[in-house]
Amino acid sequence: MTIAGAGLAVLGSKDVLGKLLGPSAEYLGGKASGLIEKCDLNLDDIFARAFKKIAGRVDEPGQVNARILKNVVDEGRFVEDGLVAEYYAGLLASSRTRDGLDDRGLPHLAMVKMMSVYQIRLHFYIYHSILRLFGGKEINVGQHDGRRRLMVYAPLQGARDVLMPDVNEGEDFESVFLHSINGLYSHGLISEYKYGSVANINSMYGGADVPGFVVTPTYAGIELFMWAIGAQRPDAHEFLKKRVDDLTSPISIDSLAVAVNGKG
Repeated sequence: MTIAGAGLAVLGSKDVLGKLLGPSAEYLGGKASGLIEKCDLNLDDIFARAFKKIAGRVDEPGQVNARILKNVVDEGRFVEDGLVAEYYAGLLASSRTRDGLDDRGLPHLAMVKMMSVYQIRLHFYIYHSILRLFGGKEINVGQHDGRRRLMVYAPLQGARDVLMPDVNEGEDFESVFLHSINGLYSHGLISEYKYGSVANINSMYGGADVPGFVVTPTYAGIELFMWAIGAQRPDAHEFLKKRVDDLTSPISIDSLAVAVNGKG
């Protein structure tokens, strides 16, 4: 049997596809209409979330740039995770402008496309925690010294609850966490960081009493967060003016993170 023939045999077998792909086989099983229906459900979820984000200004004239829409449609139809859907919805909402010319969301869409669901979850956890701790403070996030004032410490248990909330203790949390935090660093979404035992992070934060991680935000990380929440003005300098209680979070976020350098 040729490789092509073997491929057709697999595509023609729901049993084989199910064993190979799991529930994702629904995207390929049956007819093309099944694929369209499942993709439409995912997109409908994103559009509904975006609509909620602009609810207060929905009657104002506005449109979304066509290139932004194309990227959201192309990727969003395969998004099933609630928080990832929130990111695409936020980018769609933030891209709605009066003339539809604004396509600044494109680099952020490209970033989200590169990120795993774990990296997105940790990104949201970090910046949600920073906003909870420092919201309302007069801190210039455009300067390195200002962002260092926003450094936070969080127990590893908090990261576990966000990254792997529904798995057993025996699951490989360490590899998932390392993939996530190192990925955020390589993407430029965090800067200085340390993780591990109390002794290991003591040089950056001496107040830890359980294993955890210390992390410093970046301008790019703040900016992505602003687009992800659907801010009307997704400017990083507006970050600390946001109210954490106004944010939509499909995942549970604890209050265990603390400020490393006091309250800013």
